Amino acid sequence: MPRRRRAGPPPRALIRACSGLYRECVSASGAADKAIARAFRADRRLDADARAFVADTVQGMLRARGFVEAAIARLPGAREEDAVLLFLLARRGVPAGTRDAVLAPAIAAAEKDTGGVDAKLPDWLRKALPGGADLLRTLAKEPPVTLRTNTLRISRRELQQGLFDEGVDTRPTRFSPWGLTLERRANVFRTRGFREGFFEMQDEASQLAALLCAPKPGDVAVDGCAGAGGKTLALAALMRNKGTLYAFDTAAFRLEALRERAARAGVHNLRVHAVKENDLRPLARLNGKAAVVLVDAPCSGTGVLRRNPDIGWKLCEADVANLAAEQAHLLDVHAPLVKPGGRLVYAVCSLLPVEREERVERFLRDHPDFRRVDAGAVFRVAGVKGEGLVVRGDFHADPVRHEMDGFYAAVLERTSALA
Repeated sequence: MPRRRRAGPPPRALIRACSGLYRECVSASGAADKAIARAFRADRRLDADARAFVADTVQGMLRARGFVEAAIARLPGAREEDAVLLFLLARRGVPAGTRDAVLAPAIAAAEKDTGGVDAKLPDWLRKALPGGADLLRTLAKEPPVTLRTNTLRISRRELQQGLFDEGVDTRPTRFSPWGLTLERRANVFRTRGFREGFFEMQDEASQLAALLCAPKPGDVAVDGCAGAGGKTLALAALMRNKGTLYAFDTAAFRLEALRERAARAGVHNLRVHAVKENDLRPLARLNGKAAVVLVDAPCSGTGVLRRNPDIGWKLCEADVANLAAEQAHLLDVHAPLVKPGGRLVYAVCSLLPVEREERVERFLRDHPDFRRVDAGAVFRVAGVKGEGLVVRGDFHADPVRHEMDGFYAAVLERTSALA
């Protein structure tokens, strides 16, 4: 007799779950996706379908936070859960029913006040972001779900066929030779491909930034801000597990996740080191030895607002200035590791010029032993048709035109070793 599937929680329980998690994401200091993952680990009563509903709803509310907060303020005596209902009804369109009729005036007033359900960012950030209304509309949408094929284990075509056989439809990415984008949402973590380390979740823009590093098998390569290692593992695949790849980060817990991912991916040439912010000795031992150094620096995250829409409300102008100073410091610290003729790649998932072109121009003024390399030429060697991806020599991923995260990367070559 077939096993009866456990019934999911009633709708009211889902509404309560969405409401509590939305407020937690608003008040938490970290990114929303991390808060959502923690909540699901702590409470396993929701099944996979319910978790998908809750996560999608909460992320949608965060993207439309300006509207949600304006709408709830228009509703005297509002219950905590009404914020969820307001968002769901506004996204659905025409309200219907007794309770909906009560909420409808608040929805209409909030849409008028904020310019629509997609309005979501503080004024200072709206003015700082390039791209205008088109960018804001794009950032209000759900981001694509993209995988990077682990070419140490499988080809992209083989991965696509394997996922199709398990009921997951994908299409090749527009630019990255590794990428597959899901046609519709699916739990890919249940697939054989995930268990066998055939792929990693990684946006196409991030994949392209790794391709710009272009390490060769046998090289010494460094990922200076490795985190959980998405780009680190991409570099290992480019190196075909030959040579030595160093992964540094100040957050030891993130590096533990990298070790687990590397084992699943079959990466063998990786050396992982947690470093203290004021102790540069582990890096100094590599001075002048690295063919490639990637500095994927901490940044405002404005390029990934679709994935972490709460960032826009937690960020202030002073934070951006502090991050720019940290980025300058990281470039200064990692530049000596590059050998003459080697490559320093600076990358940020930011849309703000102060973290992008302005940061690189200042670095080049202060470091005459480095010069800019045309990112388009690097893409051509990698087989990437990068039309529209390169602006004034640097990689610019545009969420509006390219359907990927907002991203920037500059390729800098060391021409000599200064005495």
